[in-house]
Parts: sequence; C-alpha cells; structure tokens
Amino acid sequence: MSTDFTRSGRDFTRMLLTTVIVLAVLAGALALLNTTRGPRLESAAINLGSVIDHPGQRLLLNTDQPISSIDPDQITVTPEVPVSVAVDGTVVTITFEDVLNYNTDYRVNIDPVIGLFQGAQSSIEYDFTTDDVDLYTLHRDSRTTDDGTKRPDEIRRDTLLGTEVGQALFTAERIQEFAVLPGYLAVVTLDQENRNHLTMFSLTEETELEIVLPSDTVLKDLQTSRTTNLIGFTLTSGLVGGDHDPVDTLYTYDVNEQTAVPQPVFGVDQRPLPVTDYVFVPNTTSLVAHGPDEVMYLIDVTVEGDIVPLGQHVEMRGLIPGTNSLVVADPTQGASIDLRDSTVTPLDLPADDELGDAIPAKLEVLNREGKYVRLYYAWGTDGTSRPLLALTDREGSSFVYVPASPDTDIRDFCVSPNGQYVAVETFPRGGDSDQYPTLPGSSAMMTTFVDLSTGVSNRSINGFQPHWCK
Repeated sequence: MSTDFTRSGRDFTRMLLTTVIVLAVLAGALALLNTTRGPRLESAAINLGSVIDHPGQRLLLNTDQPISSIDPDQITVTPEVPVSVAVDGTVVTITFEDVLNYNTDYRVNIDPVIGLFQGAQSSIEYDFTTDDVDLYTLHRDSRTTDDGTKRPDEIRRDTLLGTEVGQALFTAERIQEFAVLPGYLAVVTLDQENRNHLTMFSLTEETELEIVLPSDTVLKDLQTSRTTNLIGFTLTSGLVGGDHDPVDTLYTYDVNEQTAVPQPVFGVDQRPLPVTDYVFVPNTTSLVAHGPDEVMYLIDVTVEGDIVPLGQHVEMRGLIPGTNSLVVADPTQGASIDLRDSTVTPLDLPADDELGDAIPAKLEVLNREGKYVRLYYAWGTDGTSRPLLALTDREGSSFVYVPASPDTDIRDFCVSPNGQYVAVETFPRGGDSDQYPTLPGSSAMMTTFVDLSTGVSNRSINGFQPHWCK
C-alpha cells in the first residue's frame, strides 16, 4: 500500500507540473497575442434621432485598449459624410459635420487603428441605421354629413416609410394652418365669421390653450423654430381703408412662458416690426426679419434690444439645409449670410440652360456650392403650361419631379430640414377651391416626398402644408 501511495503522489505531482506548464504556455501565448493584436471595438453609442435633425452629432466608439490618434482620412463613412475625430484613451469620438439622412444604413470604418503601447494595428467597423421621420400634413374636408354639417379638417401624423396607419392628432371645422413644436401643435382655425383663433395643443397631455389675439386682425405665416418652443406669425389689420396698405406686424409666442398673450417683435426704433417675410434660425431663439424697406435684421426675440442689421436685400430665399447660412438675392448678385458672424459670401448659382424656354419660379438652395432645386413651368405647343421640379448643380440639371398627369399642378414645394427630400404639394387643375380666405386649398390635394439623390417618390399622402414648410 505504501508503494501505491508513493506512485499516486508521483502521478499527482507530474499532473500538477503538466498543468502549470500548460497554463504558463497559455499565459505566454495570451500575453504574446495581446502584444500583437490590435484594438477591438467593445461598445458604441449614438443618438439615432438627433443625427437626422442636427449637424455636429457624435458617434462614440469604445475600444478594449488605448489607441493612438486618428486622422479623418483614416475614417470612411458610407454613405459619405464629412467628419472630424478625437481620441481620448479608449474612446473615439466621431463628429458628423452634416445632418444624416432619414432611415438610412450607415457604415463607419476606421483603418488603421493603432494600439497606443504595443503599436499593433487593426480596423474597426460599426453599422447603424438612422430613424424614420414623422410627417405632419393638413387634411381639409369640404364634404358634409347627412344633416348638412361640414366634416372636420384634420392634422395628421404619418411616417416617411408609412409602416403604421396615419393618426389624426387635431380636428376642427376649419383649419387654416399649423406648425409643429417639440410636444405641441400650434393650430390656426377659422370660425363662421372668418375670424382667426390660435390654439396650442399638447401632444403629450392632449390639452388645449387658446392664445389671445387682438381683435379685427388676420393671422398669417405661422412658423416655428422647430428646436425651441417658439412660434412666430404676422397679424394684419382686417379693416383696410383709405390710401394705406395693410401692414403685417411680426409677433412671437413662447410656450415656456405659460401665458396666453403673444409678444410683438420690436425693431431698432423700439416699435412693433412690420415684415414682408421672416424665418427662424435653427437651434437658436433668433429669427431673421425682412422689412418693407428690404432691410434684414437678425433678432434674438428672448433678449431685449438684441438686433443685428444684415443689410438691404431684395429677396430672402431661406436657409441652406443643415446650416445657419441664409440665402438672399439681389438684382445683380445672390449671396449667403453666415448668421453666426454676419459674413456675406457671394453665391453664384449654376446655369440651368438645359431647361430651354421653361419659366423659372421658386428656388431653394441645397448647399454652399450653389446646388438648388427649382420649380419651372414648361409651355407646350397647345398653349398650356406644365410644372416640373429640377435639380441643378455644376454638372447640369435633371428632373426630380414631373406630375404624371398634365392636369395636375404644383401648389408649392419645400426641402426637408436635412436636405434629403423635397415635399411637393399638388392639386388637380379642375379641383374645387375650399374658399378659405387665407391659404386656400383645393379638393384632392396631395403631398409627395421625393428623394433628391435618386428622384424616387418614396411616399404620397393626402393633404398639404407639410410641416417641413413651416
């Protein structure tokens, strides 16, 4: 028995020694692997909703070991987006300089990625899909019920993909226009005497607050800053007489103030400001107002006296999508104004010679290189006109939307805030007007959403006044 015990002890010692050797070999191999293996991706974080609304959003990539600095030319983003990059230990921060497309698959590849201490190289790849986007439109209904009552108008919410049934968010007998804020709808309705009423409707609590308006006024041009709880509109005296034209005076309302009284916007003379046009500046509490004297002002409506003159210009053509650059036009030269520092840069638009004798109309600029989408009217040999939308850049022009029927007209269009889509309002030329005194519509109005990069019509929705145009 002692012999068996001795042999058993030797076997145990041999097995223990073998195990130690194997573990040592494995540890050595693992250590060698760690000195030769490049960094790996452990986790990532991105706000898929914010990247389709705002430029300058970030993708955070966390690696399993500290890495060396990365240059932007080491990063490939598909579809292509300009980026900047910063590295802090194991965290790579990629900033997208532009707003990203809706409902789009993106791939980010970094090659090479170099470990900070061992110098081992690898590549990192990360895929993500951006969010779909809500679409709000106005559906007017001129039909009546069996008892002669007019069917109510509706503000409806859909999505670009149309994966869910559209939802009616607000109904009233007659809706003139609306605008969308974070958590609210601002709705302008008409009563039987064609008087305006402005209502703030909460999308979360389904509560309503009617804003007090001066009597005998007409409300027009309702807009929102989209990213703040500010709305703007003009009020015009409903009583026009004598030799004076009615004046559109600019007002704003801040939902955060929890009052029912709008405030006039004051000019440099500390008097309510008359305007011919205005636009909110994204991600700020400022707007640009264009007066009857053609002078433009940048005004922070939350700070008394914060007014910056922007010069005299004939026409205001809106903001370049995804930027704070305002496009203006004068008889001899177009320009863009950087609203961060009021810098004016000449803007020479590419020629649209390929469109022949088509008559140009409304225009929206898409980028700082002068790419633009424009409405034209082409005349046929029978003397009738046909509308079309064309996209023009330095390479030439191409049609992005032509109504399928010659009896269809284009009422208006606007480009999505990220510059990816154009929303086109159409109506049949033989349709019946709804006779609304402001922003009249027609029967069978529709809004079609066209991808500007492909010219493909992704979605058509009954109704008009898509919220992108507000």
